[in-house]
Amino acid sequence: METVLDALLFLAHVLAGVAFVVVAGVALAAALEGLAAVVLFVVGRFKRVRETPSELTPTEVPPSFSLALMVRFDDDSGCFRPSVQVRGYGELTQAWIRLELVDPSGTVRLIRRRRLARTAIETELPLPPFEPLEGTSIDEVLGWHWDVVIEDKLGERARWREHPRPAAYLNAEAELA
Repeated sequence: METVLDALLFLAHVLAGVAFVVVAGVALAAALEGLAAVVLFVVGRFKRVRETPSELTPTEVPPSFSLALMVRFDDDSGCFRPSVQVRGYGELTQAWIRLELVDPSGTVRLIRRRRLARTAIETELPLPPFEPLEGTSIDEVLGWHWDVVIEDKLGERARWREHPRPAAYLNAEAELA
């Protein structure tokens, strides 16, 4: 029993270390992107001295978004309750977030959309709940591709394809157990 607890404790330490490295990597990437934006801005301002006013163009930093998809299944209602956390920056005008369930043959079996307000960035955004499609099991639906798309009036801005994985190592409060 003590060996099992030691192994679980070691696994928790390893997962915490991996989480720290991931967070540090994301922070480093954000810092490098910010530095690149400053360098581009400074170089752009230096070049403008030699350009005529008609040639001036604003320096743009391309949008960048990341996403975490969470899928909960409510046994009482028999519904999937997906939600996403969107992080990043970039101009989104009249944006939507769309969930597509794609079966192994590539057929889109379900689409759910919701407005993506600018204030929803950096928060958890619940998507419309849905029941497993008729003739499908919960496990079958979880085995499909879950595509999450950010779109606005300019079209698709980002697309992720994920397979939900059980969070067996998390307790009810989503803490490492």
